[in-house]
Amino acid sequence: MFYNKSFINLNLTLIIFSMSKDYLIKQHINFLEFPLWMVNPIQDKNGLTWKDQNSKYIYRSNFKAPDKTDQVFLYRWLLESQKNNWSKKIVLSGYRILKDCGGNNTKWWYDRLEDSFWRWAGVTIGFKDSFYDSNKKEYKSRVFNIIDGVVVEKGKIEITFSDVFLDEIKETNFCKYINFEEVKKLRWPIASRLHEILCKNFKGRNTWQIDAHKLADKIPLTGKTGKYLSDILTKINPAINRINKHTSLKINLEVRTKEKGEAILVFKLMSEQIENKPEKKKLSLSEWANAPKNRTKTTGKTDDEIRAMMRKEKEL
Repeated sequence: MFYNKSFINLNLTLIIFSMSKDYLIKQHINFLEFPLWMVNPIQDKNGLTWKDQNSKYIYRSNFKAPDKTDQVFLYRWLLESQKNNWSKKIVLSGYRILKDCGGNNTKWWYDRLEDSFWRWAGVTIGFKDSFYDSNKKEYKSRVFNIIDGVVVEKGKIEITFSDVFLDEIKETNFCKYINFEEVKKLRWPIASRLHEILCKNFKGRNTWQIDAHKLADKIPLTGKTGKYLSDILTKINPAINRINKHTSLKINLEVRTKEKGEAILVFKLMSEQIENKPEKKKLSLSEWANAPKNRTKTTGKTDDEIRAMMRKEKEL
């Protein structure tokens, strides 16, 4: 156990990591598009298995699935790895983790942190044809864990990340930078998960739209909450309000109804963000080929063929 009754004395002697509001965490867009943690983790005695609608992403947890609290812990660990040149192993005290993540010096929080280690160690994720290999000119399927292990000794916690998970974040150009302070402020799980999805889908665009039920599946909203349009909107509307209040991402939502019980949700950047939006970065050959919208048509193509496609779409 990590519970420390001398918290007050430690507070006088420890140098606490000061988190800048502008300190950003690099995250792979695949880990924003698809859930690493669950908004409402419902599982049986065998854990939890979840697939997206196209079965291109499989999520399995053999323990309790991570939730919003675990998301904050994971981002703090990734921030520590990033600060140390993406070190696979990081060492922190339980006090430091809880202090930086908004916890406090109670037995409940130390037990919850220990529980989080078990949750993340029990997660396995799989992607089908989602990672582009520029050398072989093909998409790879990958199955891997998030963390490989945790060692607790003399008040210090050593967390070891999965090589594959960490390397995908470190090496990719398909990423977004997430503000850790904003992650903490978004206390509502649905708002946090929607924020991840929007961060990914507003990469290089000002407007993004999706069928309401498809968004519910992507979050995912389970049970009745994700079944009926009225229930979906009662979750999405306040989530957008919370995102607008607590993050730098400012979004307008338009609901375009189709037939009864169906709607398209149109998310638009507010005008002030569009005005300040930097010029779109030109993508390299492999970056363009690996973009989700281009994957199918570029599979098996040579570099010259992909360049021809880019010229046709005025990307070169």
